[in-house]
Amino acid sequence: MGAIPVAASILVSYLSAITILGYPSEVYTYGSQVFLMTLLGIVTTPIAIFIFVKVMYDLKLTSAYKYLELRYDSVVVRWLGSLIFICQLLFISGIVLYAPSIVMETMMGVPLWMSVIGVGTIGTIYTSVGGIKAFGLMFFNFS
Repeated sequence: MGAIPVAASILVSYLSAITILGYPSEVYTYGSQVFLMTLLGIVTTPIAIFIFVKVMYDLKLTSAYKYLELRYDSVVVRWLGSLIFICQLLFISGIVLYAPSIVMETMMGVPLWMSVIGVGTIGTIYTSVGGIKAFGLMFFNFS
């Protein structure tokens, strides 16, 4: 795949319901600090990428977990890092399903449990059909 559909898919992955619903409420409640953190992320991300990619490339590593194993000379640390990532992903997935479900319940009167199942089903089908390819076909007519 080309750079444009991959970049668009990654962008859409980060623009979840958490971002769309959470940022305005965060700014309303606490002020514009979250916006400043976003700007800082734009500056720090390229620096971090440059440093990490150089280290990973020089060591010929394919994952951060392999780096943890080499750095701490322990498979347990590697597995612990993987376990922490899996737990984080499960928590985030729950929030990503729950946020639009609350909106559907509030706006359309759909029961919360039905909204969660619907959003989860649609997301699963989209992913299994080939999310990036489907996104490209829908919006950019890539084959």
